[in-house]
Amino acid sequence: ITKDMSMLFQNIHRKNDEHISLIQRAKNVLSTRTMIIKTSEMVLGFLLMEYLNTSTATAVQFRYVDFRLLYVILLAAVHGLKTGVAAALLASFSCIVAYLSGGMDWRILLYNIDNWLPFACYIIAGSVVGYTKDKKDKELNFITEEKDLLEKRYIFLNELYQNALQSKNQYKKQIMTYRNSFGRLFEVARRLNTFTPDMVYKEALYVLEDILDNQTIAIYNISNNANFARLIVCSKKYIDIQQKSIELSEYELFIKGLTKGEVWANTDCDNRYPDYAFPIYRDDRLISFIMVNKATHEQMAMYYENLIKILCNMIEDSLVRAQAFTEEIKGDMYIDNSIVLRKDAFKNILSIREQMAKDATSEYSMLCVDADSENVVEIAESLRSYFRESDVFGQGDDDKLYIILTQADKDVAPKIMDRLRSQGFIA
Repeated sequence: ITKDMSMLFQNIHRKNDEHISLIQRAKNVLSTRTMIIKTSEMVLGFLLMEYLNTSTATAVQFRYVDFRLLYVILLAAVHGLKTGVAAALLASFSCIVAYLSGGMDWRILLYNIDNWLPFACYIIAGSVVGYTKDKKDKELNFITEEKDLLEKRYIFLNELYQNALQSKNQYKKQIMTYRNSFGRLFEVARRLNTFTPDMVYKEALYVLEDILDNQTIAIYNISNNANFARLIVCSKKYIDIQQKSIELSEYELFIKGLTKGEVWANTDCDNRYPDYAFPIYRDDRLISFIMVNKATHEQMAMYYENLIKILCNMIEDSLVRAQAFTEEIKGDMYIDNSIVLRKDAFKNILSIREQMAKDATSEYSMLCVDADSENVVEIAESLRSYFRESDVFGQGDDDKLYIILTQADKDVAPKIMDRLRSQGFIA
């Protein structure tokens, strides 16, 4: 627009500066008033006809030329039936005046049928030629209207074709994206078939990004009796702007809109909330939820919502199953049923967190606390109040206590270390 403004400005000034002559203005006025043109031509033609009849009356060669008939035919051929009949009447009037001026009695003119022939010829000529002209004009107008109608139909059909082509490309993309859907669902089920909740979160993100073709996915976890939701994993392109913690009281309307087994869609286009969300329940308690922060215009459709529902229900089943399994084997994973993971279990969790950090889908920091195999549980219990439920305690191969700080970057870890160092826990 900014590029075209200068040109438009110049055109407006040029149009304002153009001087319209009186002749051009007259033409513009006459072009919209055809009746004036017809009347003027009829009068001028009549005067010209009378002049020619008078000036050529003494010439022998012009006695065989009927200027009145020529006048009628010309006007009828140019302006149609009504003008042709009016010209015929004027020509008949001129002929009557000429008869009377030549000394013929009006009674002879009236009662002698032979004298009617010129009048009949004028009227017939004006009627036939004018009717032919009007017929041709009507046919031309009909063809023009039919052409305009066909052009409108062509434009309409072309728009339908373009829309159909666009829909075809969209459906083709969907088919190509979701081809072998049974095989892809099997692949999703296989990837989610794990008994480690952290692995479920990790694979769930990859599955959602792949199937939904969306890079704004975030998964939050809600601890027991917690007022905050903690980010567990997030798309690489969105992790820098995604909130690490969400205060549930600020998302009250959003949380209340979540229904078990159903997708929540941001139909109000509220910028505070994601475009899609799916809650994950366990025993009627909200333990986590999945966010699709930004969806394209094409993705705001029912098929996309159903796809989210299918995938998230599968993720919910896998996560609940993994948590239940973890609780069943808690004695094998944790030292003396404490919060400290055994070496193998902790090493497994750490490898998952390292892989997510490598993929830039999650962040973590790890602290080392001076402990041994005899007091590691005691120290962990004393430190428990300093950390969140999402943080992981585990025993390393050197028997020391390690703490994985979930979604904690290098700016947060030093503050915690200073606080623990003051208590004498940091190695």
